[in-house]
Amino acid sequence: MKMKLNLTLVVVLCTTIFACRKDKETPSTTKDYSIEWSLVKFPILVSSISQVNFFDDYNGYVVGRSETMDTTYLLRTTDGGKSWTYQSIDNKLFRDASGGSFPGNIGIPSPTSNLVLAAAAAFMASNDGGLSWKQAGNSSINILNPQLGSFVFMQNENVIFYTSQLYKSKDGGQNFKSTSDNYRMPFRIVKMKGNTGFAISGDEFDATNYSIILKTTDGGDSWKVANHPDAMSRNITSLFMLNENIAYVAVSLYNGNIGGTISNGGALYKTTNGGQTWFPIETDGQNQWKTQLYSLYFFDEMRGLAIHGRGIYYTYDGGKTWQDEGLLKNSRENYDWNMTTTSKATFVVVEGNKLYKRTY
Repeated sequence: MKMKLNLTLVVVLCTTIFACRKDKETPSTTKDYSIEWSLVKFPILVSSISQVNFFDDYNGYVVGRSETMDTTYLLRTTDGGKSWTYQSIDNKLFRDASGGSFPGNIGIPSPTSNLVLAAAAAFMASNDGGLSWKQAGNSSINILNPQLGSFVFMQNENVIFYTSQLYKSKDGGQNFKSTSDNYRMPFRIVKMKGNTGFAISGDEFDATNYSIILKTTDGGDSWKVANHPDAMSRNITSLFMLNENIAYVAVSLYNGNIGGTISNGGALYKTTNGGQTWFPIETDGQNQWKTQLYSLYFFDEMRGLAIHGRGIYYTYDGGKTWQDEGLLKNSRENYDWNMTTTSKATFVVVEGNKLYKRTY
């Protein structure tokens, strides 16, 4: 799995309907929505933001780095970003004898939890909100570059960690074991709804193994290969689960069968039976985007958002048509592919260290 620490864009979007748009309202084709975004201010200078995660409209956290990259900042808010508290973490805490690395991913299971997990040279855990750290449980598990992995938190202290393999913890991240020994490829995406979930593996630069979909129905204890929506099994750039049966994927359309060729755009697919079958979503009279899609989020089967290299787009008709949301449309910055969700507030990281907010 590949992970960028300097994210150009991280979006936090809603899990319920848009509050400012009526059910049958068609988005304007001329309105400049960019004026509805406001810059969020931090109490400290953050040189780069690697994570933005919100549990709801008010409670969330941001992980950033100092300008010299020797300190990690863990910032928390309980009022939707109006004010922040922060904890400075010396990256030396995460380095092993060979030099190690600063944490690539930090995870917090709930807004009231004092537990903080970090993936660095080894799994690290803090039970006091990040003040002190110790190596977690059986970190003797041989995990290649754990700092490139990510956490998925579920109920009852169940945690999935994914990198070159899939791992699961049943004790809040203290101990992990591999659950995908038969599949040793970079895992880029894992999404869960209850005990059902999908994991996307494969190598976008390997024409013979663009992407593989695995599915679990037992909370990540075991995984099996699922049907791929694209006949050529091309690279899946995003996956979103609305529930255990309905899911969406974005597929990159390469212009040849050689790994790493330039994408001709992207296509959207949908399943309504848990991935047994997939069908393309016709978009503006065709089933292909001009640029590949990096992130998807659907509020319901009609309304959703998509990010590609040139903007954020909103659909009100199940993906048939899309409206440009207009965020910083005059900016030269490209959009990245990370998206997390809350209920009404949307948070976007631009230029690596600027956090913008819009409430729908």
